[in-house]
Amino acid sequence: MLGYVTLGTSNFAAAIDFYTALTAQMGWKKLMGTDRIVFFGSSMEQAALAICTPYDEQAPTAGNGVMVAFHGGSPEGVDALYSKRLLNLAPPATESQASVSPAFSMVLM
Repeated sequence: MLGYVTLGTSNFAAAIDFYTALTAQMGWKKLMGTDRIVFFGSSMEQAALAICTPYDEQAPTAGNGVMVAFHGGSPEGVDALYSKRLLNLAPPATESQASVSPAFSMVLM
């Protein structure tokens, strides 16, 4: 199941204002946020949209600031997805690009 999608922005404040209004039309709200990322959705157990400043602080592009995360369902589910990924794709550039969150998500960049 889809966990969340991030979209990078170079104007974080304006993007938060825009997506707050847009997602409110869908019945979503701000779920959580920091000074670099804000999640919108109906709950952390459902698919969400996140707006972020790209990690490397460079300009956001199709490959910088954009990420898709899948729910693994459990730590073992994340391990199984990650193992499948390793069999079929090149390894991530760094170990930090594959992670497990409290919601048991797998992040592929």
